[in-house]
Amino acid sequence: MKKLALLLLLILTGTAGLMAQGAAPALSFREQQLPGSVELAYTEGGEENKETILFLHGLGGSREHWQQNLPELAEQFNVLAVDLPGYGDSSIPAVPQDSLLYFFSDVLSSFLDSLSISKAHVVGHSMGGQLAMLFALEHPEQVQKLILAAPAGLETFTEAEAASLKKYAAATFPQKQPEAQIRMNYAMNFYQMPETAEQLIQDRLALNESEAFPAYAKILIEGVEGMLDTPLLNRLAEVEQPTLIVFGQEDRLIPNRLLHPNLTTEAVAQKGLQAIPESQLEIVPEAGHLLMYEKPEVFNELLIQFLNHTKNN
Repeated sequence: MKKLALLLLLILTGTAGLMAQGAAPALSFREQQLPGSVELAYTEGGEENKETILFLHGLGGSREHWQQNLPELAEQFNVLAVDLPGYGDSSIPAVPQDSLLYFFSDVLSSFLDSLSISKAHVVGHSMGGQLAMLFALEHPEQVQKLILAAPAGLETFTEAEAASLKKYAAATFPQKQPEAQIRMNYAMNFYQMPETAEQLIQDRLALNESEAFPAYAKILIEGVEGMLDTPLLNRLAEVEQPTLIVFGQEDRLIPNRLLHPNLTTEAVAQKGLQAIPESQLEIVPEAGHLLMYEKPEVFNELLIQFLNHTKNN
């Protein structure tokens, strides 16, 4: 059980959603009021007349997980990095009884509509990758292309495994983690943790002491349940969009090393490659789960090449 606890806690890389110091002048903080009393916070950059890229963070994350990528990409695209409801600076929603991911998907649809954006390239990391796939399936008319960074949803779990993960999340996530645990969680997301990750750690420590922590813990639990309750692998043949799948070669979180010790990261990635009709796979050396933060130049180059190539096809 202790090992299971560690594996669950390792994915908690939350931030308080504060704007990074020294952000490029082209980037700005915005908030958008949406139906259902949802106020969505996001970082925006670039020009509105350019193609839009929508960035989705993972479980416990925030838009700050894309801070290393946005300045360069804003030179070529209109970039939008959101705090999903309940995360960062976005409002804490009254979530319907159905899966949280379906709720998030509908919020993203309303968000793009509110900005009069008919289509966007959607980039999702981890839980955000699973959400990106669901969004493409539920709202295909709004998605141009998909870029999935270490996406959840390709690794599958038995009913017993899922029940164990849910039970542990419900019992453990409301408990505040000590600083040593938070630092270890972050370290496990990288092959070699960059110095800039210290700000993410400090924001997470601040959240630990804030009044928002109980609500944050609740949305994390609902996120785990939402991912496990939204299997997508058998639906991925329906994905119409060109898709780029990117994993760090040293990802220590996908697959789950306790429950699936004989499964490799590349084997999980291959599941997506085989399931999505028009897809391609890139494995980034010397990169962990937060590969886009650890290797921003490499990730951006892969993303730009993919978008430029598929633009002409």
